[in-house]
Amino acid sequence: MGNPTPRLPFTSFSGATPKFGALGVDWQQLEVLLERAIPEAAREKLEWQVETYFDMKRAEDSATTYADALRSVELMERQLSGLLELAHAPDNSDATHKARADWEYNLKECAIPLAPGRLWMSSPLTGEGYQSEFPAKYFMSMNDVSNIAIEMKVALNRVRNEYEQALKEKPKHFQPGSAFKRFGLNVRAWANEHEFPKTLRDANKRPEGTPLALFIFKLNQWFPPEYRSPVVNAAALGKSLAKELERRD
Repeated sequence: MGNPTPRLPFTSFSGATPKFGALGVDWQQLEVLLERAIPEAAREKLEWQVETYFDMKRAEDSATTYADALRSVELMERQLSGLLELAHAPDNSDATHKARADWEYNLKECAIPLAPGRLWMSSPLTGEGYQSEFPAKYFMSMNDVSNIAIEMKVALNRVRNEYEQALKEKPKHFQPGSAFKRFGLNVRAWANEHEFPKTLRDANKRPEGTPLALFIFKLNQWFPPEYRSPVVNAAALGKSLAKELERRD
Protein backbone atom coordinates (compact mmCIF):
# COMPACT_ATOMS: atom_id res chain seq x y z
CA MET A 1 0.00 0.00 0.00
CA GLY A 2 1.49 3.35 -1.06
CA ASN A 3 1.84 6.44 1.05
CA PRO A 4 -1.33 8.52 1.40
CA THR A 5 -1.56 11.76 -0.52
CA PRO A 6 -0.22 14.63 1.62
CA ARG A 7 -3.03 16.62 3.21
CA LEU A 8 -3.41 20.29 4.01
CA PRO A 9 -2.27 21.40 7.49
CA PHE A 10 -5.79 22.52 8.43
CA THR A 11 -9.35 21.33 8.01
CA SER A 12 -12.89 22.33 8.91
CA PHE A 13 -16.07 20.49 9.78
CA SER A 14 -19.39 21.29 11.40
CA GLY A 15 -21.85 19.54 13.66
CA ALA A 16 -21.52 17.92 17.06
CA THR A 17 -19.26 14.95 17.75
CA PRO A 18 -20.44 12.03 19.90
CA LYS A 19 -20.24 12.37 23.67
CA PHE A 20 -18.65 9.76 25.87
CA GLY A 21 -21.82 9.34 27.88
CA ALA A 22 -23.70 8.23 24.78
CA LEU A 23 -21.38 5.28 24.08
CA GLY A 24 -22.96 2.88 26.56
CA VAL A 25 -19.65 2.35 28.34
CA ASP A 26 -19.68 -0.30 31.08
CA TRP A 27 -17.16 0.92 33.64
CA GLN A 28 -17.22 -2.33 35.58
CA GLN A 29 -16.25 -4.24 32.44
CA LEU A 30 -13.42 -1.80 31.79
CA GLU A 31 -12.19 -2.19 35.38
CA VAL A 32 -12.14 -5.97 34.97
CA LEU A 33 -10.04 -5.65 31.81
CA LEU A 34 -7.68 -3.09 33.34
CA GLU A 35 -7.54 -5.06 36.60
CA ARG A 36 -7.92 -1.84 38.56
CA ALA A 37 -10.73 0.27 39.99
CA ILE A 38 -11.09 3.52 38.05
CA PRO A 39 -11.91 6.47 40.33
CA GLU A 40 -14.17 9.31 39.22
CA ALA A 41 -11.32 11.76 38.55
CA ALA A 42 -9.64 9.26 36.22
CA ARG A 43 -12.95 8.57 34.47
CA GLU A 44 -13.42 12.26 33.72
CA LYS A 45 -9.95 12.52 32.20
CA LEU A 46 -10.56 9.44 30.06
CA GLU A 47 -13.86 10.89 28.84
CA TRP A 48 -11.98 14.01 27.75
CA GLN A 49 -9.38 11.90 25.93
CA VAL A 50 -12.11 10.03 24.03
CA GLU A 51 -13.99 13.16 23.01
CA THR A 52 -10.75 14.85 21.94
CA TYR A 53 -10.01 11.81 19.80
CA PHE A 54 -13.43 12.07 18.14
CA ASP A 55 -12.67 15.68 17.17
CA MET A 56 -9.24 14.74 15.82
CA LYS A 57 -10.66 11.79 13.89
CA ARG A 58 -13.26 14.02 12.25
CA ALA A 59 -10.53 16.47 11.31
CA GLU A 60 -8.42 13.65 9.90
CA ASP A 61 -11.29 12.29 7.83
CA SER A 62 -12.39 15.68 6.48
CA ALA A 63 -8.93 17.03 5.64
CA THR A 64 -8.47 17.67 1.93
CA THR A 65 -5.26 16.96 0.05
CA TYR A 66 -2.72 19.03 -1.81
CA ALA A 67 -4.01 17.31 -4.93
CA ASP A 68 -7.42 18.88 -4.22
CA ALA A 69 -5.75 22.27 -3.69
CA LEU A 70 -3.80 21.87 -6.92
CA ARG A 71 -7.04 21.31 -8.82
CA SER A 72 -8.31 24.57 -7.34
CA VAL A 73 -5.15 26.28 -8.59
CA GLU A 74 -5.80 24.87 -12.06
CA LEU A 75 -9.30 26.35 -12.00
CA MET A 76 -7.90 29.72 -10.92
CA GLU A 77 -5.36 29.56 -13.75
CA ARG A 78 -8.14 29.00 -16.28
CA GLN A 79 -10.08 31.90 -14.82
CA LEU A 80 -7.02 34.14 -14.88
CA SER A 81 -6.26 33.26 -18.50
CA GLY A 82 -9.26 35.37 -19.52
CA LEU A 83 -7.83 38.44 -17.81
CA LEU A 84 -4.40 37.83 -19.37
CA GLU A 85 -5.96 37.52 -22.80
CA LEU A 86 -8.05 40.64 -22.25
CA ALA A 87 -5.04 42.66 -21.10
CA HIS A 88 -2.75 41.57 -23.96
CA ALA A 89 -5.07 40.88 -26.89
CA PRO A 90 -3.84 42.53 -30.11
CA ASP A 91 -5.91 45.13 -31.96
CA ASN A 92 -6.75 42.97 -34.96
CA SER A 93 -9.35 45.30 -36.40
CA ASP A 94 -10.47 48.88 -36.35
CA ALA A 95 -13.47 47.83 -34.29
CA THR A 96 -11.30 46.13 -31.69
CA HIS A 97 -8.89 49.07 -31.62
CA LYS A 98 -11.81 51.45 -31.10
CA ALA A 99 -13.36 49.32 -28.35
CA ARG A 100 -10.08 48.90 -26.47
CA ALA A 101 -9.22 52.59 -26.78
CA ASP A 102 -12.61 53.58 -25.41
CA TRP A 103 -12.29 50.99 -22.65
CA GLU A 104 -8.93 52.43 -21.60
CA TYR A 105 -10.33 55.96 -21.72
CA ASN A 106 -13.23 55.03 -19.44
CA LEU A 107 -10.95 52.97 -17.21
CA LYS A 108 -9.06 56.14 -16.37
CA GLU A 109 -12.32 57.64 -15.15
CA CYS A 110 -12.84 54.79 -12.65
CA ALA A 111 -11.42 56.00 -9.35
CA ILE A 112 -10.41 53.40 -6.79
CA PRO A 113 -10.75 54.81 -3.23
CA LEU A 114 -7.78 54.14 -0.98
CA ALA A 115 -8.44 54.57 2.72
CA PRO A 116 -5.51 55.62 4.96
CA GLY A 117 -3.28 52.68 5.67
CA ARG A 118 -4.70 50.62 2.81
CA LEU A 119 -2.01 51.44 0.25
CA TRP A 120 1.16 49.45 0.90
CA MET A 121 4.27 50.89 -0.74
CA SER A 122 7.91 49.85 -0.95
CA SER A 123 10.99 51.94 -1.52
CA PRO A 124 12.60 51.35 -4.97
CA LEU A 125 16.00 51.95 -3.35
CA THR A 126 15.84 49.85 -0.17
CA GLY A 127 12.83 47.64 -0.81
CA GLU A 128 11.56 48.58 2.64
CA GLY A 129 7.78 48.56 2.90
CA TYR A 130 5.69 51.36 4.31
CA GLN A 131 2.09 52.53 4.34
CA SER A 132 0.98 55.79 2.82
CA GLU A 133 -2.19 57.79 3.27
CA PHE A 134 -1.97 59.23 -0.25
CA PRO A 135 -3.25 59.26 -2.90
CA ALA A 136 -6.82 59.26 -1.68
CA LYS A 137 -7.95 57.88 -5.05
CA TYR A 138 -6.18 55.93 -7.72
CA PHE A 139 -6.93 55.90 -11.46
CA MET A 140 -5.99 52.73 -13.33
CA SER A 141 -4.42 52.46 -16.76
CA MET A 142 -4.23 49.59 -19.22
CA ASN A 143 -0.60 49.19 -18.22
CA ASP A 144 -1.78 48.60 -14.65
CA VAL A 145 -4.25 45.95 -15.83
CA SER A 146 -1.44 44.20 -17.69
CA ASN A 147 0.94 44.33 -14.73
CA ILE A 148 -1.73 43.10 -12.32
CA ALA A 149 -2.58 40.15 -14.59
CA ILE A 150 1.10 39.22 -14.94
CA GLU A 151 1.79 39.44 -11.21
CA MET A 152 -1.30 37.34 -10.46
CA LYS A 153 0.05 34.71 -12.85
CA VAL A 154 3.47 34.83 -11.16
CA ALA A 155 1.84 34.40 -7.74
CA LEU A 156 -0.23 31.44 -8.95
CA ASN A 157 2.88 29.83 -10.42
CA ARG A 158 4.52 30.04 -6.99
CA VAL A 159 1.50 28.41 -5.38
CA ARG A 160 1.51 25.65 -8.02
CA ASN A 161 5.22 24.96 -7.41
CA GLU A 162 4.63 24.84 -3.64
CA TYR A 163 1.78 22.33 -3.95
CA GLU A 164 3.60 20.18 -6.49
CA GLN A 165 6.58 20.02 -4.11
CA ALA A 166 4.29 19.11 -1.20
CA LEU A 167 2.89 16.20 -3.24
CA LYS A 168 6.41 14.82 -3.64
CA GLU A 169 7.16 14.91 0.07
CA LYS A 170 6.27 12.55 2.89
CA PRO A 171 2.82 13.28 4.40
CA LYS A 172 3.02 15.50 7.48
CA HIS A 173 -0.56 16.33 8.41
CA PHE A 174 -3.69 14.28 9.19
CA GLN A 175 -2.25 10.94 8.10
CA PRO A 176 -4.97 8.24 8.05
CA GLY A 177 -4.92 6.34 11.34
CA SER A 178 -2.71 8.85 13.14
CA ALA A 179 -5.54 10.17 15.31
CA PHE A 180 -6.23 6.72 16.76
CA LYS A 181 -2.53 6.04 17.40
CA ARG A 182 -2.28 9.37 19.18
CA PHE A 183 -5.36 8.49 21.21
CA GLY A 184 -3.91 5.11 22.19
CA LEU A 185 -0.68 6.66 23.44
CA ASN A 186 -2.63 9.36 25.28
CA VAL A 187 -4.57 6.62 27.08
CA ARG A 188 -1.27 4.98 27.97
CA ALA A 189 -0.10 8.31 29.44
CA TRP A 190 -3.42 8.47 31.32
CA ALA A 191 -2.80 4.96 32.70
CA ASN A 192 0.71 5.90 33.76
CA GLU A 193 -0.56 9.05 35.49
CA HIS A 194 -3.04 7.05 37.56
CA GLU A 195 -0.66 4.14 38.23
CA PHE A 196 -2.69 1.70 36.11
CA PRO A 197 -1.05 -1.03 34.02
CA LYS A 198 0.69 0.74 31.13
CA THR A 199 2.35 -2.12 29.22
CA LEU A 200 1.07 -2.31 25.66
CA ARG A 201 2.60 -5.61 24.61
CA ASP A 202 3.72 -8.81 26.36
CA ALA A 203 3.76 -11.69 23.86
CA ASN A 204 5.05 -14.20 26.44
CA LYS A 205 2.85 -13.62 29.47
CA ARG A 206 -0.12 -11.91 27.79
CA PRO A 207 -0.38 -13.24 24.22
CA GLU A 208 -4.06 -12.29 24.05
CA GLY A 209 -3.23 -8.70 25.01
CA THR A 210 -2.11 -6.80 28.07
CA PRO A 211 -4.70 -5.27 30.43
CA LEU A 212 -4.19 -1.86 28.82
CA ALA A 213 -4.42 -3.24 25.29
CA LEU A 214 -7.62 -5.11 26.16
CA PHE A 215 -8.95 -1.93 27.78
CA ILE A 216 -8.32 0.25 24.69
CA PHE A 217 -9.61 -2.45 22.35
CA LYS A 218 -12.89 -2.67 24.27
CA LEU A 219 -13.26 1.12 24.20
CA ASN A 220 -12.70 1.03 20.46
CA GLN A 221 -15.52 -1.50 20.08
CA TRP A 222 -17.93 0.90 21.80
CA PHE A 223 -17.05 3.77 19.48
CA PRO A 224 -19.46 4.63 16.64
CA PRO A 225 -18.43 2.77 13.44
CA GLU A 226 -16.92 5.84 11.80
CA TYR A 227 -14.57 6.35 14.77
CA ARG A 228 -13.39 2.77 15.22
CA SER A 229 -9.96 1.54 14.34
CA PRO A 230 -10.06 -1.58 12.10
CA VAL A 231 -7.56 -3.38 14.37
CA VAL A 232 -8.52 -7.07 14.63
CA ASN A 233 -7.73 -7.84 18.28
CA ALA A 234 -6.17 -6.47 21.45
CA ALA A 235 -2.79 -8.11 20.85
CA ALA A 236 -2.50 -6.52 17.40
CA LEU A 237 -3.58 -3.18 18.84
CA GLY A 238 -0.96 -3.36 21.59
CA LYS A 239 1.74 -4.30 19.05
CA SER A 240 0.84 -1.38 16.79
CA LEU A 241 0.83 1.15 19.65
CA ALA A 242 4.09 -0.23 21.08
CA LYS A 243 5.77 0.27 17.70
CA GLU A 244 4.42 3.81 17.50
CA LEU A 245 5.71 4.52 21.01
CA GLU A 246 9.19 3.22 20.03
CA ARG A 247 9.14 5.33 16.89
CA ARG A 248 8.37 8.48 18.85
CA ASP A 249 10.98 7.73 21.51
